[in-house]
Amino acid sequence: MLRFNEQGKAWPDEHSAPTKKSKERLSRLFSKRGNNKPKKESAAPMPPGASSNTTLGNTASPPLSSVSRHASIRSTPTRLDSLRKREYVYDRDGLGPAGERLSHDKNKSDENDDETKSSSMRSSSDTASAQNRMQRSASLQRNSYAGSLEENNNNNGSNISSNKVALTAHELRQRLMETQQQLERWQQQREQCRHDNQRLSEQLMQQQKRLAERTARADKLQRQYQEHVKGLRATPDDLTSIKQKLTQLQQAIGTLADRLTPHISPDHTHTALASFWLNLRDVLVPMIPFSTQLTRFLTEKFISDVLMQNFALHDMDGCECAPEYTAVYQWLLDHQLDDMATDLRQRLARSIVKGEKLPNVKTRLEHTVRQHWKYLYSGLVKAYPYIYQYDTSNQHDISTHFGAQIQVLVDQAIAIGFAMKGFENDITPTAVEEGTQPLDTVLMDELAGKHSGIIQFCISPPFRLIHQPDPLLKGRVLCATSTNPRNSTASTTSVSRDQK
Repeated sequence: MLRFNEQGKAWPDEHSAPTKKSKERLSRLFSKRGNNKPKKESAAPMPPGASSNTTLGNTASPPLSSVSRHASIRSTPTRLDSLRKREYVYDRDGLGPAGERLSHDKNKSDENDDETKSSSMRSSSDTASAQNRMQRSASLQRNSYAGSLEENNNNNGSNISSNKVALTAHELRQRLMETQQQLERWQQQREQCRHDNQRLSEQLMQQQKRLAERTARADKLQRQYQEHVKGLRATPDDLTSIKQKLTQLQQAIGTLADRLTPHISPDHTHTALASFWLNLRDVLVPMIPFSTQLTRFLTEKFISDVLMQNFALHDMDGCECAPEYTAVYQWLLDHQLDDMATDLRQRLARSIVKGEKLPNVKTRLEHTVRQHWKYLYSGLVKAYPYIYQYDTSNQHDISTHFGAQIQVLVDQAIAIGFAMKGFENDITPTAVEEGTQPLDTVLMDELAGKHSGIIQFCISPPFRLIHQPDPLLKGRVLCATSTNPRNSTASTTSVSRDQK
């Protein structure tokens, strides 16, 4: 009996018809393949643009708000048809169109025999393949949709980041341009400063050169002036040398007073010293006996007052016309002709110093020195009898005599007097009113260390330049210890007329 297949063709023979056992094998084979194919397709590589987290079972659609304008919903059926046409089946052996893959596990000899049964099973296989294709197309559609969204999001993010980068680059270029402009301005300022420094340096060098030239000319003029005024002076002494000589004279007077202090005579010294000044007799007599320190100061005061007579500018010792000179000099000062008075004084002093070796000038100078020495020596002998005893008993070394020491003091005083009289400025000892004048620490030094009080004794007067506030040499005074000092208008140069 002939058997026909589904297409109506007869089997070649009875033995070639498929058996029941082979049909069951084919049924299991196709059913197994139909169940395994979706799993293989789900494990296949994902198309480009699909998300790594998208699975076959994930059927949730993304929100419409995040869909890009490039991914149109209306294009979904068209994309589905194109995907169906291009769909491939993935399996272990390779890739091919859906439905073309035939079983290679069946024996080749059985394929020829079971051709009729294979054709009958094609319908069921096509149905399974269609279902698989629908599932794959849906999965591909979802994957492509998610990929398009992700691509759109990536494009939007890249656009934003590119805008930020572009904005940052623009700002950096703007800052760079501003920095370059600022650098150019600073360079211009630096060049201008260099130019100004060079110009100022040249001006400074010129000014320094001009200053050096003017300083040299001023020094030259000063030297010429000093040479000129030195020619007008009686001696080559200036203010510095005159001050130095006055200081040396005071030190020599102090040395003589120190030498006489150990030889104080209680019966003669205090009484003699109290009688040397008429204006101070009422003050000194009640103080007898004097202390050793006061005795020394009074001795120094007596020597200084005698030698101060050589420093009077209106007196010109060693000149025959000394009285006439004093009258003319005073007249010029009274009529405010100070320049003429100074010129007269300088010329007369210079003529005496230069002509001191002339017989008449030398004789008068020696007479003046002898008078000063005699007055000073006799007064000290009256206060200190030891002077006469020492000078008369010691004849071996005359230079140690008190008379020789007094002679040196007189010579120094006369030489300083001519230097002061021959100077272009007036240098005079300032009169001090003892008993009424308060202490002036600018002009005087108080020997007891006081800073205020009424001057009681002026040991040596201050020396000043006319019209100058500061003294050339400060005076030395003692202030009164009593609260009611004696009123007196006498100056420090007043001495007892009996001693004269």
